[in-house]
Amino acid sequence: MFDLQQFLNKLDEMYNNPAGLEDYLADGVKDAEKSQDKGAMLVILNELMGLYRVTSKYDKCTACADKILELCKDLGLEGTVNFATALLNIATAYRVMKRYNEAENYYSQIKKIFDEKLPLPDYRMATLHNNLSLLYSETNRLDMAKDELLMAMDLIKSLENSEIEIAITHTNLGNICFALHQNDQAQEHMLKAVDIFESQKGEKDAHYPSALSGLGELYFSKGELEKSAACYEKALDEIKAHYGINDYYNVTLENLNLVKDTLKRQRAVALSKLKGLDISQKYYETYGKKMLEEKYGNYLDRITVGLVGEGSECLGFDDEYSSDHDFGPSFCIWLDDDLYDEIGDELKSDYDNLPKEFMGFSARNTTVNGKNRVGVLNTNQFYKSILERDFIPYSDDEWHSVEEKFLCTATNGRIFKSSSNSFEKIRRHLSYYPHNVKIQKLAIALGNMAQTGQVNFSRMLKRKDFASAHLCINEFVKYTINCVYILNNTYTPYYKWQFKGMKNFDNMKDVQNLLESIMDTDIRSGEIKEKIEKVCDLVAAELNRQKLSSITDNFLEFQKEEVLNNG
Repeated sequence: MFDLQQFLNKLDEMYNNPAGLEDYLADGVKDAEKSQDKGAMLVILNELMGLYRVTSKYDKCTACADKILELCKDLGLEGTVNFATALLNIATAYRVMKRYNEAENYYSQIKKIFDEKLPLPDYRMATLHNNLSLLYSETNRLDMAKDELLMAMDLIKSLENSEIEIAITHTNLGNICFALHQNDQAQEHMLKAVDIFESQKGEKDAHYPSALSGLGELYFSKGELEKSAACYEKALDEIKAHYGINDYYNVTLENLNLVKDTLKRQRAVALSKLKGLDISQKYYETYGKKMLEEKYGNYLDRITVGLVGEGSECLGFDDEYSSDHDFGPSFCIWLDDDLYDEIGDELKSDYDNLPKEFMGFSARNTTVNGKNRVGVLNTNQFYKSILERDFIPYSDDEWHSVEEKFLCTATNGRIFKSSSNSFEKIRRHLSYYPHNVKIQKLAIALGNMAQTGQVNFSRMLKRKDFASAHLCINEFVKYTINCVYILNNTYTPYYKWQFKGMKNFDNMKDVQNLLESIMDTDIRSGEIKEKIEKVCDLVAAELNRQKLSSITDNFLEFQKEEVLNNG
């Protein structure tokens, strides 16, 4: 006769020192089978399947699952709560193996049995909801994952002595809400989880560092770096206490170092009050210029140096918050094709060997998306990459095919050292639209301003379609911004910098404040119509001043036709 209890007692001891655990479980299955104790076999196979799952031995895991299903049938357990509990372990194994359709099918069977036969509240139903949440999360159904966790929470709160399970569920909910960009809810759940874990007397639960890490990531995303660092530091202490220095510890340490590095950068920027362009130019003049003169003196008249391209610093809009990614002492060296082929590799090596830190600023913290923005660059490839075209625009159609934000990116920044190569020739060519393209762009903006702000907005209000009225205002603001940039002969930048860029205008400075006021005014207020008309008055007056129109009517559809006729 097989003594299951004795077997399990020794198994508990072996979990503390798992050497030989797989052989022990496999031998236990064989011994139970010899004794024809199918119940014992079922218990041990569940343990063995779990071991194979966590050790990624998926073929053996699948074989165990098949054997468990066979035993359940032989024992007449199908349709029972015990059968559903066995299926729960199998479904979890299939989920870990990413066999999601099979896992979901099993979860559906389990749910049906539990609904019919499991008296609630019961922890097994909460476990089912938690596992379904993981499945939905892994298959990018985050709203459904959140719903499952909320159902699990309702059940767990009904159970006695469930404080730790409640904290764990709050942690999971916090992570899901964060993934859904519901940051206020995420913070609320994470703080509740941390409060519960910290209320424990003595040693904290092993899940405590997960809550701390989640809260640290959330604070980092909100720019609350001191709080983020404090959370990660606590998490490291807890991970070390529970697990030692392992991969989990090292990943958390990397996150902490990222937070500390970002803090250091922000403080350096705030203290120096230097813009990224100024830092880059000083870095070039201190190190880069000497390197080029000493090693590449024969090529200096063919090398252009500066900082142009992607990144807020190239627009002069960077601040301490910009330093969290793709920021630091660096510059661009542009070479034409022939010179790039001749000295490009050697020059890259010399550039990479320049000092990484400068004037208290840490080395550039390059992200995956920020690769190849600085360093030694091929002129043609640089412009093709920025413009997302295989050509430099010359014809009207070619100019219209390039997005304006890309033209802004290609012509921003500053040149530190000029040369005779093609970089600045292309830069001058791209500096702004040819006159006829400018007129066409301006006419499009004027027509859209008229349609969205002077016509359709009023119609939507009459219909009491306030949602569409909001859309009209958004479109009016967007086209007005574009119009004002055109009237200042400046490319409209990426959307998040458009208002900031308007502060530098020589013409129509009052429009920015009017647009901000429109966006802050209640959509049902009659004030918006008045402000729209004031904006249109200013645009019409500027068209007259620049001799692009000779009529004073502020209806911009009329102004559009006049501009096209005069253009």
